[in-house]
Amino acid sequence: MKKLVIIHHVANVGGGTISLVDMCKMLCSTYEVVVLIPNRNPEALTEMLSQYATVKYYSGVMPQIAYYSGSNTISFGFLKTLLGKKKDIAELVDLITKENPDILLANSIVQCVMGKHLKNIPAKKFIYIRETFKETKISDYIIDLINQYFDGVFCISPYEKEYAKFKIPCEVVADCFVPYKKNTSSFDLNPNKFNVLFMGGISEIKGLSVLLDSVAYTKSENVNYVICGNLSYIGNSFKNRILHGSLVKRDERMKAIIEGNPEKMKLMGFVSDTESLIRQCDVMVFPSTVPHQARPAIEAGFSHKPVIMSGFKQTECFYQHNYNCLTFKPNDPVDLAKQIDALASDEALAKRIGETNYQTCQEQHNFELEQKKMLDFLSKHT
Repeated sequence: MKKLVIIHHVANVGGGTISLVDMCKMLCSTYEVVVLIPNRNPEALTEMLSQYATVKYYSGVMPQIAYYSGSNTISFGFLKTLLGKKKDIAELVDLITKENPDILLANSIVQCVMGKHLKNIPAKKFIYIRETFKETKISDYIIDLINQYFDGVFCISPYEKEYAKFKIPCEVVADCFVPYKKNTSSFDLNPNKFNVLFMGGISEIKGLSVLLDSVAYTKSENVNYVICGNLSYIGNSFKNRILHGSLVKRDERMKAIIEGNPEKMKLMGFVSDTESLIRQCDVMVFPSTVPHQARPAIEAGFSHKPVIMSGFKQTECFYQHNYNCLTFKPNDPVDLAKQIDALASDEALAKRIGETNYQTCQEQHNFELEQKKMLDFLSKHT
């Protein structure tokens, strides 16, 4: 059995790391899978991965394009993570070399800068683009790195494949949703309310600020906003108040909206059993401020729930307005409120959108079909 090593740049449990678990499940029947993750609070992710792969750890920080995690391209942090530290790079290269893999897989576009450091490792090298390309010079640089240092690439949607026009073999393997255990949690939500669910925490690209601004424009009286994820406001740090004044002001504005509307807000914090929470809500809202792959929309689909999301061309291949979702003008809280009201006031519309979302997810995000595509591609190009 060939050995396949996957490298990942974070260990916190979120959409990207859960997709990592899905991929290990896809691969473990055919390959001996080893996953390298940071040794920073890895317990929860290790538990999820360990049934499909051998999990090993590195102590440093992997060089990466932090731009695709919402970083400012001209910031010191962007340059620091792009260049990386020599000792961290040496540690990763040494760990991978000792594994002596037949196949090496980088599990995110942000890891493309690792390619040049791995060029002397005699393994077939692949990268999985889980993010959406921004139409900038940095994207051109990323595409050049991938073409130069990798043997093949997976894209999470057809848009990325068409945009990049890679010179190396490329396959679309869409994101999937795979339950890992029986989910039966119960949450204290009012069933007489129209519960609008947001998952993603406070990161600017997830669009919580847009959702909160929409509160002032919703006309339906029974709307309740259910907000889960990490809500650690950066304004709580004196250092951030000095270095990130605009973000602190954003945080303070969001806190004021939440505290000023206690009858409309249900703050959940981190929720591990998201499947049960989705089932108990009426709609999932994904108000990303930039083009971003909408895993929460897929999770909602498998629970027969409708979704409201920002209308970007990058996600049109999977989601169409008034068919399997409702879309709104990105960063427009008034339009978002309009779409929330449309579903809150029309039970038949909400049910139709939810059922169509379920059907399209079954067709476009089916685990077995995407698994076959991935395994066939690897077999052909190794």
